[in-house]
Amino acid sequence: MCQSILAESEMLACHAAAAVDRLTVGLRAVDPREWFSRCVQPTLAFALLGAGDVQSAWQTSQQASAQARIAQDPLALVDILYVQTLLAMRQRRWADTDAALEEALPLARSKGYPLAEGRLLFLSGLMLAQREEQEASARQLEEAEAIFARLGARREAERLRQFAGVDGPGDA
Repeated sequence: MCQSILAESEMLACHAAAAVDRLTVGLRAVDPREWFSRCVQPTLAFALLGAGDVQSAWQTSQQASAQARIAQDPLALVDILYVQTLLAMRQRRWADTDAALEEALPLARSKGYPLAEGRLLFLSGLMLAQREEQEASARQLEEAEAIFARLGARREAERLRQFAGVDGPGDA
């Protein structure tokens, strides 16, 4: 688990390749069905996306999703659906973005996972802005920002804009 936290720190410092290396080494030593693997795979997929390896990020996210579903691990599933949302948004696959959000948001809410809820709402707001649904976008973004403020995670919004690779309202 420490390796996952260190990898997230590397991602925040824009060192995605280092995060990928760290996590890949750690995952080689464990069975993919173990809890540790289910917790680390979303971070690995996120790091791969940050490193620009969209194909490996997608493959990792698919494997992680399958493992989370088999293990009936809703928190790991929320995390991987968040990464799949980012992947779909980057590729402008709006139907896949919708599907991931429709599954992940209610799950995050039902499990009391506010950071994931805020992230997903923010991505939903960005997607709605891309579709020129400004009023709905503003509501989602405002709700996400309120969650981030409550959690002390105000920088999360800018980080999400960067990784989603789309502009929000007022950007261009």
